[in-house]
Amino acid sequence: MVMQWSRGVRPVLAVVVLLVNTVFCGAVTFTTLSIAPQSQGSCASIDSNDPVRGPIRAGNDYMCAPLTPAASNTLDGCVAACCADEKCESFSWNALWTLNVTYMGCKEGSGVGCCCLKSGLPPLEPNTWAMNITSGVASHVTPCTVDEDCSLNGVCQANGSCRCDAAWGGDACQLLQLVPPAKVIPAYPPPELAANTTSWGGSVIADPKTGLWHMYAAEMLNGCGMSTWATNSIIRHAVADKPEGPYAQKEMVMSYFSHNPTAAVAPDGTNVLWHIGCGTPNRGMKPCTACSGGISSKSCTGSGEMVACTDNTTNILFSKSLDGPWEQFNAPFIKSPTMGTPFQVDNPTATFFPNGSLLMLGRGGITSRESNSDGVITAPSWRGPYQMHTAVGDADSPSVEDPFVWQDGRGNFHALFHKFTDESPGSGGHAYSRDGFEWVLHDVAAYTTVITTTDGATHPFTRRERPHLLFDPKTKAPTMLFTALTNWSTSGANDGHDNAFTFAQKIVVA
Repeated sequence: MVMQWSRGVRPVLAVVVLLVNTVFCGAVTFTTLSIAPQSQGSCASIDSNDPVRGPIRAGNDYMCAPLTPAASNTLDGCVAACCADEKCESFSWNALWTLNVTYMGCKEGSGVGCCCLKSGLPPLEPNTWAMNITSGVASHVTPCTVDEDCSLNGVCQANGSCRCDAAWGGDACQLLQLVPPAKVIPAYPPPELAANTTSWGGSVIADPKTGLWHMYAAEMLNGCGMSTWATNSIIRHAVADKPEGPYAQKEMVMSYFSHNPTAAVAPDGTNVLWHIGCGTPNRGMKPCTACSGGISSKSCTGSGEMVACTDNTTNILFSKSLDGPWEQFNAPFIKSPTMGTPFQVDNPTATFFPNGSLLMLGRGGITSRESNSDGVITAPSWRGPYQMHTAVGDADSPSVEDPFVWQDGRGNFHALFHKFTDESPGSGGHAYSRDGFEWVLHDVAAYTTVITTTDGATHPFTRRERPHLLFDPKTKAPTMLFTALTNWSTSGANDGHDNAFTFAQKIVVA
Protein backbone atom coordinates (compact mmCIF):
# COMPACT_ATOMS: atom_id res chain seq x y z
CA MET A 1 0.00 0.00 0.00
CA VAL A 2 2.34 2.69 -1.26
CA MET A 3 1.87 6.10 -2.74
CA GLN A 4 3.55 6.60 -6.09
CA TRP A 5 4.78 10.06 -6.97
CA SER A 6 4.31 11.24 -10.53
CA ARG A 7 7.39 13.21 -11.58
CA GLY A 8 6.16 14.12 -15.03
CA VAL A 9 2.96 15.09 -16.77
CA ARG A 10 1.09 13.21 -19.41
CA PRO A 11 0.36 14.63 -22.83
CA VAL A 12 -2.76 15.76 -24.55
CA LEU A 13 -2.06 14.66 -28.11
CA ALA A 14 0.80 13.20 -30.14
CA VAL A 15 3.59 15.41 -31.46
CA VAL A 16 3.56 16.70 -35.03
CA VAL A 17 6.43 16.75 -37.52
CA LEU A 18 7.57 20.35 -38.08
CA LEU A 19 9.72 22.15 -40.65
CA VAL A 20 11.23 25.14 -38.87
CA ASN A 21 12.28 28.63 -39.95
CA THR A 22 13.11 31.54 -37.65
CA VAL A 23 11.86 35.11 -38.07
CA PHE A 24 12.15 38.18 -35.87
CA CYS A 25 9.44 40.58 -34.80
CA GLY A 26 11.08 43.47 -32.96
CA ALA A 27 12.79 41.93 -29.92
CA VAL A 28 10.63 38.82 -30.16
CA THR A 29 11.91 35.72 -31.95
CA PHE A 30 9.20 33.49 -33.36
CA THR A 31 9.21 30.21 -35.18
CA THR A 32 7.12 29.78 -38.30
CA LEU A 33 6.27 26.23 -39.15
CA SER A 34 5.07 24.04 -41.94
CA ILE A 35 3.14 21.15 -40.43
CA ALA A 36 3.08 17.54 -41.55
CA PRO A 37 0.48 16.05 -39.20
CA GLN A 38 0.75 12.53 -37.89
CA SER A 39 -2.24 10.22 -37.68
CA GLN A 40 -2.92 11.20 -34.07
CA GLY A 41 -3.13 14.90 -34.84
CA SER A 42 -1.69 18.00 -33.23
CA CYS A 43 0.22 18.19 -29.94
CA ALA A 44 -2.17 20.75 -28.47
CA SER A 45 -5.67 20.70 -27.06
CA ILE A 46 -8.04 23.65 -27.48
CA ASP A 47 -9.68 24.35 -24.13
CA SER A 48 -11.80 27.42 -24.92
CA ASN A 49 -15.01 26.67 -26.78
CA ASP A 50 -16.23 30.26 -27.22
CA PRO A 51 -13.70 32.88 -28.44
CA VAL A 52 -16.07 35.69 -27.45
CA ARG A 53 -17.01 34.69 -23.90
CA GLY A 54 -14.30 32.17 -23.08
CA PRO A 55 -13.10 30.64 -20.90
CA ILE A 56 -9.58 31.62 -22.00
CA ARG A 57 -6.08 31.59 -20.53
CA ALA A 58 -4.44 34.99 -19.90
CA GLY A 59 -0.96 35.68 -18.58
CA ASN A 60 2.38 33.83 -18.39
CA ASP A 61 3.29 35.09 -21.88
CA TYR A 62 6.94 34.94 -22.92
CA MET A 63 6.35 35.71 -26.63
CA CYS A 64 3.47 37.51 -28.33
CA ALA A 65 3.52 38.56 -31.99
CA PRO A 66 1.91 37.90 -35.39
CA LEU A 67 3.36 34.86 -37.15
CA THR A 68 5.09 35.16 -40.48
CA PRO A 69 4.67 34.52 -43.31
CA ALA A 70 1.12 35.83 -43.23
CA ALA A 71 -0.26 32.48 -44.38
CA SER A 72 0.88 30.90 -41.09
CA ASN A 73 -0.67 33.64 -38.94
CA THR A 74 -3.65 31.48 -38.04
CA LEU A 75 -4.92 29.47 -35.10
CA ASP A 76 -3.27 26.36 -36.57
CA GLY A 77 -0.02 28.28 -36.93
CA CYS A 78 -0.19 29.39 -33.29
CA VAL A 79 -0.78 25.79 -32.23
CA ALA A 80 2.20 24.69 -34.31
CA ALA A 81 4.43 27.40 -32.81
CA CYS A 82 3.61 26.21 -29.32
CA CYS A 83 4.15 22.58 -30.28
CA ALA A 84 7.59 23.40 -31.68
CA ASP A 85 8.86 25.10 -28.51
CA GLU A 86 9.55 22.89 -25.48
CA LYS A 87 9.13 25.95 -23.25
CA CYS A 88 5.55 26.48 -24.40
CA GLU A 89 2.93 24.92 -22.13
CA SER A 90 -0.10 26.84 -23.37
CA PHE A 91 -1.04 29.51 -25.90
CA SER A 92 -3.67 32.06 -26.84
CA TRP A 93 -4.66 33.07 -30.36
CA ASN A 94 -5.96 36.64 -30.42
CA ALA A 95 -7.94 37.27 -33.55
CA LEU A 96 -7.93 39.98 -34.40
CA TRP A 97 -5.69 42.22 -32.25
CA THR A 98 -7.99 45.21 -31.81
CA LEU A 99 -6.75 46.54 -28.47
CA ASN A 100 -5.53 50.12 -28.34
CA VAL A 101 -2.29 49.04 -26.68
CA THR A 102 0.95 47.49 -27.90
CA TYR A 103 1.92 44.30 -26.08
CA MET A 104 5.23 42.68 -26.96
CA GLY A 105 5.03 42.20 -30.74
CA CYS A 106 1.27 42.76 -30.92
CA LYS A 107 0.87 46.29 -32.26
CA GLU A 108 -1.83 48.71 -31.18
CA GLY A 109 -4.81 48.60 -33.50
CA SER A 110 -2.99 46.37 -36.03
CA GLY A 111 -6.12 44.40 -36.85
CA VAL A 112 -4.18 41.21 -37.48
CA GLY A 113 -4.05 37.99 -35.54
CA CYS A 114 -1.53 37.72 -32.72
CA CYS A 115 -0.15 34.53 -31.15
CA CYS A 116 0.96 34.43 -27.51
CA LEU A 117 3.06 31.55 -26.17
CA LYS A 118 2.98 30.89 -22.41
CA SER A 119 5.53 29.29 -20.12
CA GLY A 120 2.87 28.12 -17.69
CA LEU A 121 -0.78 27.13 -17.44
CA PRO A 122 -2.73 30.18 -16.25
CA PRO A 123 -6.24 29.29 -15.04
CA LEU A 124 -9.22 29.45 -17.34
CA GLU A 125 -11.22 32.65 -16.93
CA PRO A 126 -14.03 34.50 -18.74
CA ASN A 127 -12.98 36.54 -21.76
CA THR A 128 -13.17 40.18 -20.65
CA TRP A 129 -10.98 41.48 -23.47
CA ALA A 130 -12.42 43.36 -26.46
CA MET A 131 -11.32 40.72 -28.96
CA ASN A 132 -11.85 37.08 -29.77
CA ILE A 133 -9.41 34.74 -28.00
CA THR A 134 -8.89 31.00 -28.35
CA SER A 135 -6.52 29.26 -25.95
CA GLY A 136 -5.16 25.78 -25.49
CA VAL A 137 -2.61 23.57 -23.80
CA ALA A 138 0.39 21.86 -25.42
CA SER A 139 2.31 18.75 -24.52
CA HIS A 140 5.66 17.42 -25.58
CA VAL A 141 5.66 13.95 -24.08
CA THR A 142 4.16 10.51 -24.66
CA PRO A 143 0.38 10.13 -25.21
CA CYS A 144 -1.90 8.73 -22.52
CA THR A 145 -2.69 5.03 -22.61
CA VAL A 146 -4.91 4.57 -19.52
CA ASP A 147 -7.20 6.79 -17.46
CA GLU A 148 -4.56 7.00 -14.72
CA ASP A 149 -2.51 9.06 -17.19
CA CYS A 150 -5.37 11.55 -16.96
CA SER A 151 -5.19 11.61 -13.13
CA LEU A 152 -8.57 9.79 -13.06
CA ASN A 153 -10.02 13.28 -13.65
CA GLY A 154 -10.96 12.34 -17.19
CA VAL A 155 -10.66 9.52 -19.68
CA CYS A 156 -7.88 8.57 -22.08
CA GLN A 157 -9.22 8.67 -25.63
CA ALA A 158 -8.26 6.44 -28.55
CA ASN A 159 -6.15 9.24 -30.09
CA GLY A 160 -3.92 9.38 -26.99
CA SER A 161 -5.38 12.56 -25.52
CA CYS A 162 -7.07 13.09 -22.17
CA ARG A 163 -10.66 14.25 -22.21
CA CYS A 164 -10.75 16.06 -18.88
CA ASP A 165 -13.80 16.55 -16.71
CA ALA A 166 -14.96 20.18 -16.69
CA ALA A 167 -13.37 20.88 -13.31
CA TRP A 168 -9.92 19.78 -14.43
CA GLY A 169 -7.46 20.86 -17.13
CA GLY A 170 -3.89 20.45 -18.24
CA ASP A 171 -2.42 17.69 -20.36
CA ALA A 172 -2.93 15.15 -17.56
CA CYS A 173 -6.11 16.69 -16.10
CA GLN A 174 -4.00 17.60 -13.10
CA LEU A 175 -4.97 21.28 -12.76
CA LEU A 176 -8.11 22.35 -10.89
CA GLN A 177 -9.94 24.83 -13.11
CA LEU A 178 -10.77 27.76 -10.84
CA VAL A 179 -12.99 30.63 -11.97
CA PRO A 180 -11.34 34.03 -11.38
CA PRO A 181 -13.32 36.03 -8.81
CA ALA A 182 -14.11 39.72 -9.20
CA LYS A 183 -12.39 40.41 -5.86
CA VAL A 184 -10.46 38.45 -3.25
CA ILE A 185 -12.74 38.82 -0.24
CA PRO A 186 -13.45 36.49 2.69
CA ALA A 187 -16.26 33.97 2.63
CA TYR A 188 -15.72 34.08 6.39
CA PRO A 189 -15.42 36.19 8.50
CA PRO A 190 -18.22 38.47 7.24
CA PRO A 191 -17.42 42.13 6.42
CA GLU A 192 -18.40 43.47 9.83
CA LEU A 193 -15.97 41.11 11.58
CA ALA A 194 -13.19 40.87 8.99
CA ALA A 195 -10.97 43.58 10.50
CA ASN A 196 -10.54 41.75 13.80
CA THR A 197 -11.19 38.05 13.13
CA THR A 198 -8.93 35.30 11.81
CA SER A 199 -10.39 32.04 10.48
CA TRP A 200 -8.68 28.95 9.12
CA GLY A 201 -10.36 26.86 6.44
CA GLY A 202 -14.02 26.00 6.30
CA SER A 203 -16.06 22.85 5.73
CA VAL A 204 -19.50 23.49 4.20
CA ILE A 205 -22.73 21.47 4.07
CA ALA A 206 -25.88 22.48 2.18
CA ASP A 207 -29.26 22.18 3.89
CA PRO A 208 -31.75 21.25 1.13
CA LYS A 209 -34.71 21.99 3.43
CA THR A 210 -33.82 25.64 4.08
CA GLY A 211 -31.57 26.41 1.12
CA LEU A 212 -28.89 27.64 3.51
CA TRP A 213 -25.20 26.74 3.55
CA HIS A 214 -23.58 25.86 6.86
CA MET A 215 -19.86 26.39 7.41
CA TYR A 216 -17.75 25.00 10.24
CA ALA A 217 -14.41 26.74 10.54
CA ALA A 218 -11.55 27.20 12.96
CA GLU A 219 -11.55 30.71 14.43
CA MET A 220 -8.99 32.39 16.68
CA LEU A 221 -10.37 34.03 19.84
CA ASN A 222 -9.63 37.55 21.08
CA GLY A 223 -8.72 39.11 17.76
CA CYS A 224 -5.61 36.93 17.50
CA GLY A 225 -3.97 35.44 14.42
CA MET A 226 -2.69 32.03 13.42
CA SER A 227 0.39 32.12 15.66
CA THR A 228 -2.02 31.38 18.52
CA TRP A 229 -3.85 28.49 16.84
CA ALA A 230 -2.78 25.94 19.47
CA THR A 231 -4.27 28.00 22.31
CA ASN A 232 -6.97 30.25 20.79
CA SER A 233 -8.67 28.07 18.19
CA ILE A 234 -12.37 27.27 18.49
CA ILE A 235 -14.86 25.71 16.06
CA ARG A 236 -17.30 28.29 14.71
CA HIS A 237 -20.64 27.77 12.94
CA ALA A 238 -21.55 30.27 10.18
CA VAL A 239 -24.44 30.42 7.70
CA ALA A 240 -24.95 31.90 4.23
CA ASP A 241 -27.66 31.96 1.58
CA LYS A 242 -25.18 31.18 -1.21
CA PRO A 243 -22.18 28.84 -1.13
CA GLU A 244 -19.54 31.52 -1.72
CA GLY A 245 -20.80 33.56 1.23
CA PRO A 246 -20.35 35.83 3.00
CA TYR A 247 -21.14 33.61 5.99
CA ALA A 248 -22.80 35.20 9.03
CA GLN A 249 -21.29 34.27 12.37
CA LYS A 250 -23.41 31.95 14.50
CA GLU A 251 -22.68 30.02 17.68
CA MET A 252 -19.41 28.57 18.89
CA VAL A 253 -19.68 24.81 18.31
CA MET A 254 -16.72 23.88 20.53
CA SER A 255 -14.58 26.01 22.84
CA TYR A 256 -10.80 26.19 22.98
CA PHE A 257 -8.90 24.12 22.16
CA SER A 258 -10.58 22.74 19.03
CA HIS A 259 -9.33 23.03 15.47
CA ASN A 260 -9.60 22.02 11.81
CA PRO A 261 -13.17 20.67 11.57
CA THR A 262 -14.37 18.62 8.62
CA ALA A 263 -18.13 18.11 8.28
CA ALA A 264 -20.12 15.41 6.50
CA VAL A 265 -23.60 13.90 6.53
CA ALA A 266 -23.59 10.16 7.26
CA PRO A 267 -25.96 7.81 5.38
CA ASP A 268 -28.02 7.50 8.58
CA GLY A 269 -28.68 11.26 8.47
CA THR A 270 -26.30 12.19 11.27
CA ASN A 271 -24.23 15.34 10.82
CA VAL A 272 -20.66 14.50 11.79
CA LEU A 273 -17.78 16.86 12.63
CA TRP A 274 -14.29 15.37 12.80
CA HIS A 275 -11.75 17.69 14.39
CA ILE A 276 -8.77 17.85 16.73
CA GLY A 277 -8.80 19.01 20.35
CA CYS A 278 -11.31 18.33 23.10
CA GLY A 279 -12.79 21.74 23.86
CA THR A 280 -10.49 22.08 26.85
CA PRO A 281 -7.31 24.19 27.22
CA ASN A 282 -4.44 22.71 25.26
CA ARG A 283 -2.03 21.40 27.88
CA GLY A 284 -3.64 23.76 30.37
CA MET A 285 -2.69 26.92 28.47
CA LYS A 286 -5.26 29.73 28.35
CA PRO A 287 -5.89 31.70 25.15
CA CYS A 288 -3.75 34.74 24.44
CA THR A 289 -5.59 38.04 24.91
CA ALA A 290 -2.98 40.59 23.81
CA CYS A 291 -4.07 40.76 20.16
CA SER A 292 -5.85 43.12 17.79
CA GLY A 293 -6.77 43.30 14.13
CA GLY A 294 -6.66 39.53 13.76
CA ILE A 295 -2.89 39.65 14.35
CA SER A 296 -1.11 38.02 17.28
CA SER A 297 0.91 39.95 19.81
CA LYS A 298 4.60 39.12 20.16
CA SER A 299 3.82 38.26 23.80
CA CYS A 300 1.60 35.34 22.79
CA THR A 301 3.14 31.94 23.45
CA GLY A 302 2.23 28.70 21.73
CA SER A 303 1.92 25.05 22.64
CA GLY A 304 2.54 21.68 21.10
CA GLU A 305 -0.19 19.90 19.19
CA MET A 306 -3.04 18.21 21.04
CA VAL A 307 -5.09 15.89 18.86
CA ALA A 308 -7.12 13.28 20.74
CA CYS A 309 -8.82 13.23 24.12
CA THR A 310 -7.39 9.82 25.10
CA ASP A 311 -4.68 7.52 23.80
CA ASN A 312 -7.09 5.24 21.93
CA THR A 313 -9.98 7.45 20.75
CA THR A 314 -10.70 10.25 18.33
CA ASN A 315 -13.16 12.95 19.36
CA ILE A 316 -16.19 13.47 17.12
CA LEU A 317 -19.08 15.92 17.32
CA PHE A 318 -22.45 14.75 16.02
CA SER A 319 -25.95 16.17 15.71
CA LYS A 320 -29.22 15.56 13.91
CA SER A 321 -29.40 19.27 13.08
CA LEU A 322 -26.82 21.46 11.37
CA ASP A 323 -27.70 24.09 13.98
CA GLY A 324 -26.87 21.70 16.82
CA PRO A 325 -26.86 21.01 19.67
CA TRP A 326 -23.73 18.90 19.18
CA GLU A 327 -22.72 15.94 21.28
CA GLN A 328 -19.18 14.69 21.82
CA PHE A 329 -18.23 11.10 21.18
CA ASN A 330 -14.83 9.50 21.74
CA ALA A 331 -14.74 6.94 18.92
CA PRO A 332 -12.29 4.08 19.40
CA PHE A 333 -9.39 3.59 17.04
CA ILE A 334 -6.96 0.75 16.49
CA LYS A 335 -3.34 1.77 16.02
CA SER A 336 -0.99 0.39 13.41
CA PRO A 337 2.77 0.12 13.93
CA THR A 338 3.36 2.06 10.72
CA MET A 339 1.07 4.96 11.60
CA GLY A 340 2.49 8.08 13.20
CA THR A 341 1.88 8.74 16.87
CA PRO A 342 1.09 10.76 18.93
CA PHE A 343 -0.94 12.39 16.15
CA GLN A 344 -3.37 9.46 15.94
CA VAL A 345 -6.34 10.70 13.86
CA ASP A 346 -5.07 14.20 13.05
CA ASN A 347 -6.93 16.61 10.73
CA PRO A 348 -9.12 13.76 9.47
CA THR A 349 -11.23 13.78 6.32
CA ALA A 350 -13.64 11.04 5.27
CA THR A 351 -15.90 9.93 2.45
CA PHE A 352 -18.90 7.71 3.20
CA PHE A 353 -20.13 4.62 1.38
CA PRO A 354 -23.89 3.91 1.10
CA ASN A 355 -23.72 1.26 3.86
CA GLY A 356 -22.37 3.81 6.34
CA SER A 357 -18.75 2.63 6.29
CA LEU A 358 -16.08 5.16 5.42
CA LEU A 359 -12.62 5.74 4.03
CA MET A 360 -10.54 8.35 5.83
CA LEU A 361 -7.21 10.06 5.33
CA GLY A 362 -5.46 11.70 8.24
CA ARG A 363 -2.22 13.50 8.94
CA GLY A 364 0.46 11.48 10.69
CA GLY A 365 1.15 8.60 8.37
CA ILE A 366 4.81 7.90 9.09
CA THR A 367 6.17 7.64 12.63
CA SER A 368 9.34 9.57 11.83
CA ARG A 369 7.54 12.45 10.12
CA GLU A 370 4.03 12.68 11.59
CA SER A 371 3.58 16.35 10.75
CA ASN A 372 4.06 16.07 6.98
CA SER A 373 2.68 12.71 5.91
CA ASP A 374 -0.75 11.10 5.73
CA GLY A 375 -2.27 7.70 6.33
CA VAL A 376 -5.23 5.54 5.28
CA ILE A 377 -7.94 4.80 7.86
CA THR A 378 -11.24 2.90 7.59
CA ALA A 379 -14.25 2.40 9.84
CA PRO A 380 -17.54 0.43 9.58
CA SER A 381 -19.45 3.57 10.64
CA TRP A 382 -18.76 7.06 11.88
CA ARG A 383 -18.85 5.64 15.42
CA GLY A 384 -15.83 3.51 14.62
CA PRO A 385 -13.77 1.68 15.46
CA TYR A 386 -11.26 3.49 13.24
CA GLN A 387 -8.66 1.11 11.86
CA MET A 388 -5.23 2.50 11.06
CA HIS A 389 -3.79 0.78 7.99
CA THR A 390 -0.53 2.13 6.66
CA ALA A 391 1.17 5.28 5.56
CA VAL A 392 0.41 7.19 2.38
CA GLY A 393 3.85 7.46 0.82
CA ASP A 394 7.25 6.78 2.35
CA ALA A 395 10.22 8.65 3.76
CA ASP A 396 11.13 9.95 0.29
CA SER A 397 7.65 11.20 -0.60
CA PRO A 398 6.89 14.93 -0.86
CA SER A 399 5.59 16.50 2.33
CA VAL A 400 1.80 16.80 2.54
CA GLU A 401 -0.80 17.39 5.25
CA ASP A 402 -4.41 18.44 5.73
CA PRO A 403 -6.04 16.09 3.20
CA PHE A 404 -9.55 16.36 1.80
CA VAL A 405 -10.77 13.07 0.33
CA TRP A 406 -13.73 12.26 -1.95
CA GLN A 407 -15.07 9.65 -4.37
CA ASP A 408 -16.00 10.83 -7.86
CA GLY A 409 -18.91 9.82 -10.09
CA ARG A 410 -16.85 7.03 -11.70
CA GLY A 411 -16.01 5.51 -8.31
CA ASN A 412 -12.40 6.72 -8.18
CA PHE A 413 -10.88 8.35 -5.11
CA HIS A 414 -9.19 11.73 -4.97
CA ALA A 415 -7.60 13.93 -2.34
CA LEU A 416 -6.41 17.51 -2.14
CA PHE A 417 -3.60 18.39 0.26
CA HIS A 418 -1.62 21.27 1.61
CA LYS A 419 1.64 20.49 -0.16
CA PHE A 420 4.76 21.67 1.68
CA THR A 421 6.99 21.01 -1.32
CA ASP A 422 7.13 24.34 -3.17
CA GLU A 423 4.18 25.44 -1.05
CA SER A 424 4.46 29.04 -2.19
CA PRO A 425 3.13 29.12 -4.83
CA GLY A 426 2.61 25.36 -5.41
CA SER A 427 0.44 24.72 -2.36
CA GLY A 428 -2.34 22.52 -3.74
CA GLY A 429 -1.43 18.86 -3.98
CA HIS A 430 -3.73 16.38 -5.75
CA ALA A 431 -3.65 12.58 -5.44
CA TYR A 432 -5.80 9.90 -7.02
CA SER A 433 -6.51 6.22 -6.42
CA ARG A 434 -8.60 3.39 -7.84
CA ASP A 435 -9.17 1.68 -4.49
CA GLY A 436 -8.42 4.29 -1.80
CA PHE A 437 -5.29 2.48 -0.62
CA GLU A 438 -2.71 2.90 -3.37
CA TRP A 439 -2.31 6.54 -4.37
CA VAL A 440 -0.51 8.62 -7.00
CA LEU A 441 0.32 12.28 -6.36
CA HIS A 442 1.33 14.83 -9.00
CA ASP A 443 4.35 17.00 -8.38
CA VAL A 444 2.54 19.71 -10.35
CA ALA A 445 0.31 21.81 -8.07
CA ALA A 446 -3.43 21.51 -8.70
CA TYR A 447 -3.75 25.16 -7.67
CA THR A 448 -1.42 27.80 -6.27
CA THR A 449 -1.24 30.57 -3.68
CA VAL A 450 -1.81 33.18 -6.39
CA ILE A 451 -5.40 34.32 -7.02
CA THR A 452 -6.10 35.91 -10.43
CA THR A 453 -9.13 38.21 -10.53
CA THR A 454 -11.31 39.00 -13.54
CA ASP A 455 -9.40 42.22 -14.23
CA GLY A 456 -6.23 40.17 -14.79
CA ALA A 457 -4.58 41.29 -11.54
CA THR A 458 -2.74 38.67 -9.49
CA HIS A 459 -2.96 38.45 -5.71
CA PRO A 460 -0.17 36.33 -4.19
CA PHE A 461 -0.38 34.85 -0.69
CA THR A 462 2.28 33.13 1.36
CA ARG A 463 0.02 30.23 2.32
CA ARG A 464 -3.11 28.57 0.95
CA GLU A 465 -4.09 25.66 3.16
CA ARG A 466 -6.97 23.53 4.54
CA PRO A 467 -8.72 22.64 1.23
CA HIS A 468 -12.37 21.59 1.24
CA LEU A 469 -14.72 21.11 -1.71
CA LEU A 470 -18.41 21.38 -2.44
CA PHE A 471 -19.98 19.03 -5.00
CA ASP A 472 -22.92 18.89 -7.35
CA PRO A 473 -25.22 16.38 -5.62
CA LYS A 474 -26.19 14.72 -8.92
CA THR A 475 -22.90 14.53 -10.82
CA LYS A 476 -20.55 14.53 -7.81
CA ALA A 477 -18.41 17.05 -9.69
CA PRO A 478 -16.63 19.67 -7.53
CA THR A 479 -18.16 23.15 -7.74
CA MET A 480 -16.40 25.24 -5.06
CA LEU A 481 -12.99 25.24 -3.38
CA PHE A 482 -12.64 26.55 0.18
CA THR A 483 -9.15 27.33 1.48
CA ALA A 484 -7.44 29.45 4.12
CA LEU A 485 -5.47 32.42 2.78
CA THR A 486 -2.75 34.25 4.69
CA ASN A 487 0.61 35.99 4.38
CA TRP A 488 1.78 34.37 7.60
CA SER A 489 5.35 33.12 7.37
CA THR A 490 5.74 29.54 6.16
CA SER A 491 8.08 29.00 9.11
CA GLY A 492 5.19 29.56 11.52
CA ALA A 493 7.00 32.47 13.16
CA ASN A 494 4.95 35.18 14.88
CA ASP A 495 5.82 37.74 12.22
CA GLY A 496 2.97 40.24 12.49
CA HIS A 497 1.27 38.92 9.35
CA ASP A 498 -0.64 35.98 10.79
CA ASN A 499 -4.16 37.21 10.12
CA ALA A 500 -6.05 34.84 7.81
CA PHE A 501 -9.47 34.28 6.30
CA THR A 502 -11.53 31.58 4.61
CA PHE A 503 -11.80 32.02 0.84
CA ALA A 504 -14.34 30.44 -1.52
CA GLN A 505 -13.56 30.12 -5.24
CA LYS A 506 -15.86 28.69 -7.87
CA ILE A 507 -14.73 25.80 -10.05
CA VAL A 508 -15.49 25.49 -13.77
CA VAL A 509 -18.55 23.24 -14.17
CA ALA A 510 -19.13 23.29 -17.95
